[in-house]
Amino acid sequence: MRGLESGKIGGACLDVFENEKPGTFTPAERKLYQRLHQLENVVFSPHVAGWTTESKRLLAEVLLEKIAGVLYPPKLA
Repeated sequence: MRGLESGKIGGACLDVFENEKPGTFTPAERKLYQRLHQLENVVFSPHVAGWTTESKRLLAEVLLEKIAGVLYPPKLA
């Protein structure tokens, strides 16, 4: 943090966090992220930033199949 604030570290792009649910941040996590958000040399990217349209569609299809399997289980012969 000090390196980013002092300029010794030119910048950071952060993608993966130990806790990715802001609603469950501890006070220390909340303070850290607030400080990081104030820095112009820090960029945040959601962990799913690399997802493609195709990967999202495939995920939706797999989930739909699983839900349908629960709601409409195959009948045993």
